[in-house]
Amino acid sequence: MPTTSGYISKSKFTSNAHKIDPQVDPILKGHADDIIANGDLTGAQTETLQNYLFENKMGLTRLDGKVGSNNGFDGLFIKGSAPNPEKIFITECKQQWSGGITPAPRNINTGLPAQMSDDWIRDVATRLRDAGKVAQADLVEANLLSIEKVVVTVNKNTGDVNLLKLGNY
Repeated sequence: MPTTSGYISKSKFTSNAHKIDPQVDPILKGHADDIIANGDLTGAQTETLQNYLFENKMGLTRLDGKVGSNNGFDGLFIKGSAPNPEKIFITECKQQWSGGITPAPRNINTGLPAQMSDDWIRDVATRLRDAGKVAQADLVEANLLSIEKVVVTVNKNTGDVNLLKLGNY
């Protein structure tokens, strides 16, 4: 769980994250190596790594959770069918160095809630609906209590891919 500033400490990743060694899969390794060597200013490469992992390795279905050019959910995945999913995952992708990470905190200028918070998820669902993505908005809103929030990081120091589940906040 992030602090009030949104910071997720290194110790949370050390003790609670599911670590994936990208060496076990050449495609995953290629994505991770590229992120480590070149960075990922837009987040697109880390999202591509995440999509490969969640779709090809975990067998989940990816839905479009984007609003506009690059806002909304970095990942919206379901296990099962969209009308009646067994599980819904909402993800945020970040690069990680030696410390922790900070998803976007609450923005007092725009009124946006802290990234990955329950209020933020509801806000993104509203924006999805406004953008004409009614099925995705309905799915998220109908399953708010059972959504699993996951931060996906590539640790630039260790090379590990980390999946850290977040609680409600």
